[in-house]
Amino acid sequence: MSDTGEYRSDPPRVLTVKERSEDDRPREKAAKYGVQSLTNSECLAIMLRSGRPGRPVTDIARDLMELNNNLFINLANMSDRQLKDVYGIGDVKVLEIRTMLEIMKRYAGETIGELPRIRQSSDVHAIMRWVNATSPYEEMWALLLNNSNQVIRKVKVSEGSSTSTIFDAKKILKEALLCNAIGIILCHNHPSGVLQPSGPDQSITESFGRACKTLDLRFLDHIIVSTEGFYSFRDQGRL
Repeated sequence: MSDTGEYRSDPPRVLTVKERSEDDRPREKAAKYGVQSLTNSECLAIMLRSGRPGRPVTDIARDLMELNNNLFINLANMSDRQLKDVYGIGDVKVLEIRTMLEIMKRYAGETIGELPRIRQSSDVHAIMRWVNATSPYEEMWALLLNNSNQVIRKVKVSEGSSTSTIFDAKKILKEALLCNAIGIILCHNHPSGVLQPSGPDQSITESFGRACKTLDLRFLDHIIVSTEGFYSFRDQGRL
């Protein structure tokens, strides 16, 4: 009873992960039913490993995924500051999340066996969608192709701000010559999600095309990517 004569109950104690039922504990659930049975937040909870006193890791992971409509794509777009605004997330947890997302990007971009072949612009989007489309900064990449239009190397050329990037044509051409590439495709992202090219994008496309001709290299396309779509200069007749 309080000093005012009113009855007041203490707030319910938060159960730790170990105190919850087996099916509410991600590790035990995975061991019993397989990892494919886990929800996105449960997968994230296992990757984050532990929470903090009064804040189980499962609650942290659930709140993160709810904030992002249960999509890892949206989670990747959160800044470090936004992540740390979630109670229970500090520098170590931010690093764990960034590392997990980087592994996902690399896995999505890997191929087994024959080198990936570019037949149309959508093939470039399939390769680059998880490489730079989720970056909060503009990144310029170059795909270097052999005579069969197979990608023999992906080169990150530069990284800029949220609205622009520095373009280094010499670096791309040097890399192409070193690996005996025949063709080149430029690819960069617009963090805003707007896929329409800017004036500088068009200028880069035109000047790089002229530079490739002087070295007898085929400039096949310049593509702007996002997670949801892409813009191809060649498809639009601007190359």
